[in-house]
Amino acid sequence: MDIKYEVVRVVSDQTLIDSESYERRYRTSRPLSPGFYAVIWPRSVSDPRYDDKARFIGPCRGREHAESILERRSMSCPPVDLHQVPPVEWK
Repeated sequence: MDIKYEVVRVVSDQTLIDSESYERRYRTSRPLSPGFYAVIWPRSVSDPRYDDKARFIGPCRGREHAESILERRSMSCPPVDLHQVPPVEWK
């Protein structure tokens, strides 16, 4: 089974824009700050949803930064547990 991943842009507490430019609702245990995120689903997920089964990595400096995270992830970098890592404040 392939790893499922994409870059999304969070625009509000419950709304994001997916990689195909559709507006979607997300439901996570904590709201995400606006910005670009790399999203990765476990191999065991057959129907990816934007929920707590997904790993949201970000917010990133931009789309290119989120894409570079996915490129590194595809080269077998260890997974990031977002529940232990605070969001990055970019200045």
